[in-house]
Amino acid sequence: MSSPAILNQMSLNTKMIVITWMNMTKSVIHVKQFQKHIQMKWLLFQQIICIASICIASFMGLVMNNLNRLKKMRK
Repeated sequence: MSSPAILNQMSLNTKMIVITWMNMTKSVIHVKQFQKHIQMKWLLFQQIICIASICIASFMGLVMNNLNRLKKMRK
């Protein structure tokens, strides 16, 4: 039996309770999905920042090495 057919056999109060409960359940599911989505985006953002920091540190290391080589060549 489908949901509309079941709802047609219920009293008005019961229908309202069932519909309210279904909507609340949907809302809770949507909130949980949204929270999970935000958590995943936050983790991705943290990973990107971490990788960018490593790249910047590596680049700065190369720059410092090249500067030290230039200083040694001048002497």
